[in-house]
Amino acid sequence: MGSRRELPPLSLRLMTLPIPNPTLDIRPRTPSTDDGNHWVTGDCWFFCRRERVRVLWVGPALTPQGHADVFACEFCMNELTHKAQKQLRERDRRELVAR
Repeated sequence: MGSRRELPPLSLRLMTLPIPNPTLDIRPRTPSTDDGNHWVTGDCWFFCRRERVRVLWVGPALTPQGHADVFACEFCMNELTHKAQKQLRERDRRELVAR
C-alpha cells in the first residue's frame, strides 16, 4: 500500500481557501451619480431628507389629490436597493421551502 498523505490541521486548511473575486459579483449595480442616469439637483424624499443634492427619479407617489415625482440620493438609492434585494431573497427562499 502507498503512503498515506497527512493533512494539515483544520485551521491551516481553512486559511488556504480562495478569496472570492469581487469582479465576478453578479448582483445588479446600485445607481450612482456617475452612472449615466439622469441625476438632477434636488431634494431627497427618503431616509436622509437632504436638500439640494444629486438625486435620481424613483417614480411617482400616488395620492388622492394626484401624483408627485419622487427622488432619492445615492445613499438612499443604496438603502432602497439593499432592502429590495433582501425582500426578493427572502421571497425566493420561502418559495423554495414551499416546493
